[in-house]
Parts: sequence; C-alpha cells; structure tokens
Amino acid sequence: MHSLTQLLAARIIFAQCRPYSSPSILWDAMSAAPPAAAAPAAAVAAPVTFRPSNTTSCNSAADFAALRRDLRAYGVARLVSDQIAAGWLVRGSDGSVALSTATSPFNPFARLVAGLLPAPYGNHLQRLGMATADSEFFVAQNRPELDAAWASTAPDMVGKASMAQRHQFLLLRDLTHWQAFNVLTLGMSENEQTDTPASTAARLHAALELLRRMESVAREYAQRSRWSAHVGLFFHAFPFNSVQAMHLHMLDMSTAGPTFEHLNHKNLSLEDVTAVLQQEIDDAEQKQQQN
Repeated sequence: MHSLTQLLAARIIFAQCRPYSSPSILWDAMSAAPPAAAAPAAAVAAPVTFRPSNTTSCNSAADFAALRRDLRAYGVARLVSDQIAAGWLVRGSDGSVALSTATSPFNPFARLVAGLLPAPYGNHLQRLGMATADSEFFVAQNRPELDAAWASTAPDMVGKASMAQRHQFLLLRDLTHWQAFNVLTLGMSENEQTDTPASTAARLHAALELLRRMESVAREYAQRSRWSAHVGLFFHAFPFNSVQAMHLHMLDMSTAGPTFEHLNHKNLSLEDVTAVLQQEIDDAEQKQQQN
C-alpha cells in the first residue's frame, strides 16, 4: 500500500494563469481513476525573476527571438543561478548543472524520465516499435478525464483540458545538462558574453539537430498512432511555462479544442523555434568570418 505522502506526491496539478503557465497536467501514477476524496498536491511554480519585455505572448518567431535577446541581456548565468536557488536545477561537484529529480520542488517530467516516477500509461514509443527514439525520448500524456474533456467549453476546463482530442508530450530523457530546462535556453551558454562565434555556432547547430530529431520522432509517432496529417508541434517558452523540463506538445490539429485557443498566446511552434536558431547560427557564422 502506498503511503499518503506518496499518493499526494504522485498527483500533480499545474494551475492555469496567464501568461506564466501551461495547460494543467493532471495524472496519477497510482491509478487512472483516483478516488474523489484524495486531495491533489499543487506543484510550486518556478519563481519568475527574469521578466521579458513582452509578458503577454510568445507564439511567433519574432516573440521568441526577442525573448532570447531579453534573456541574454538579463544574463544566462544569472537565470541558471536563479533556478538552482529555486531547486529546479542542481550543480554537481564538477561544476556541471543538471535538472533536479528531487521530490521538492516536484518536477514530474524529470522524475518520470529518470525512472523515479511510474509511467501510468506505459511506454508509448516502445509500444509503437520506435526503439531508437525511445533511447532519447519519452512520450507522456494527460489524465484520461482531461483528454476526454478536450472539447469542453466549461470555464473550469478551458485552459486545463487537453488542447486537442489527441494531445501528448515528447520529453527528453537526458537531464544532465541545464539546457534541457526549457526551449528558451537551447544552444545557450553560461559564458555567452565571452564565447567565440565558433563555439556559439557549434552549440546552436547541436540544438538545431536536437529539434530536427524531435520533429522527426513526433511526426513518426503521430503517423504510427494514426493521427491526421495535420500535426501541430508546440513549445511553451520560459517563463510562459510551468513544467520545468523541456517538452514538445504534440497535437492532432484536426480536433483542436477550446483550450488550444485559450493558450494560443504561448503556443510557440517548433517551426518558429527552428527559424530563430537558424538565424542565430547565421549571425554567429557571419561574425566568425569577419574575425
């Protein structure tokens, strides 16, 4: 029998609040239909010490490019220190920084891919015969009642229910680098101000290749799952998110629901993220040639 502490820790709610949150992810590691009497424990949101110039939206390439400029002005190393202080990141004895898998603050996605939290619905990539993808990624999903409420217009469901009838999350298994914290920090360095254009371009190329692998896996997953051809792939960039582990929202857009529109101000497409990183690569390589 699971202790009360375990049951509460396994039940997670991420509340909705515009603009610094993402859709509620409610799921129970112990059962698909938890007893109504069990009170859910609310995860503590990461403190927002970095405030971008645009606090209203991040759903376009222009928004994302501006957000990354704002972060560099704030200081990437400063953001890393903020998140270490908040407990979402941990610095090892060798100086490396990784995502925390501790129980407080509770990061369900980080603990899930680390094997510290049971996967309530099994391993979807293995089930579909995607063994190679499974070595790098993991697919998570909402609780069944939130998937079932995808079309609901009820005030207590809009912003909480799944964004589409088929809405799942592609997670990174590798938590050993702080860049896995969020899409905002992809390709960045704690030494942004002193890095050479060559090292900057190399980091950004690696980040771009990761995004391309994520897109390839997501589209293959959707195809094998018999989704429609209209697949939407979105990120929620920090600080417009709530789950402090990078994940890609995978949606079958043929059945997008009210929550998708409600959260559209922060649904940042993978295509827009890719375009911004490519532009940063071009800029870094141009500086490298000038030097």
